[in-house]
Amino acid sequence: MGPQGPTGPTGAGHILKYKAADESHGTTLADDADLQITMDADGVYEFEAFVLFTTGSNNNSDFEVTIDGGTGGGAPAYVYWTSSHQVNGSTTVTNVAPILTGGTITDIDVNSGISGVVRMRGVIRNASSTQTLKVRFRSGHSAGTSALRGSFLKAGKF
Repeated sequence: MGPQGPTGPTGAGHILKYKAADESHGTTLADDADLQITMDADGVYEFEAFVLFTTGSNNNSDFEVTIDGGTGGGAPAYVYWTSSHQVNGSTTVTNVAPILTGGTITDIDVNSGISGVVRMRGVIRNASSTQTLKVRFRSGHSAGTSALRGSFLKAGKF
């Protein structure tokens, strides 16, 4: 694996962004402050996100998460990804059907105050302008959720 840290390496190779502190969001979908990678114009990347989370309440949708690669004229030519999630203390893994676009929300319904992990993996082909690959999340209810320290986003450029 290549260099890691708050800015990651420049140029071709592997990039790893690590979450050094917990981050909470309310019910508005927002970018994770740490889990973002700048993609070169016309670049093709394989990515994986490993997001540790905790919830504050129990509703139908407790933690909502997505991967996004930009918008507007510079939106990616394609994004193809899938995800799975698992709660702490359980051997059960819930798989989500593959998703053919960025910004599609994955809903995770867990018991009140529980922690878990969501894994997202896919491929993205950037368009003709530089864009940012990023994890976005929100709470499915008013109690709020947090992405936890130790989460990461990594990408490799082809």
